[in-house]
Amino acid sequence: MRRIFLVGLLATALATLSLYGQTAERLGEMLAKDAISLQDAAYILLAASGDVPAHFSAARAYQHLQQKMEYYQPKLGDTQATIADISLIGMTAFEVPKGLIQSLFNIPRYAFRTSRYRGIIGKNSNPSDPVSGQMALQLASRFEEYVKAGRPAKM
Repeated sequence: MRRIFLVGLLATALATLSLYGQTAERLGEMLAKDAISLQDAAYILLAASGDVPAHFSAARAYQHLQQKMEYYQPKLGDTQATIADISLIGMTAFEVPKGLIQSLFNIPRYAFRTSRYRGIIGKNSNPSDPVSGQMALQLASRFEEYVKAGRPAKM
């Protein structure tokens, strides 16, 4: 009986380690990209917010994001992500309060403006610039800092 328990425990530990190894490898590939897709952006930001588990695929994270976002007709998942798209995904994932215009029109342009006003995104950013994997991770940490600061009007 004890052997069966130990074998089961060992098998579970090995399966868990291989799962985290695959997740780290997949995340490393995303971070190395010069321009990520919307699916990759959804995975990075939703995983950083704790909204999806690390073992989710990028496509599954994007589907989860689409279910969370009401009234928004998103682009195809393999479309290149822009800073404006990252703003909308980040505000949704980290539940950042919307600005007045964004509450009326939930589109990336107004999410970008609200994120820039709140100090999450730099003043010199262009909303149509493509986002690299490293930049997406940096923006995820900025959104997390904003939430930990108590969601102030400005950072």
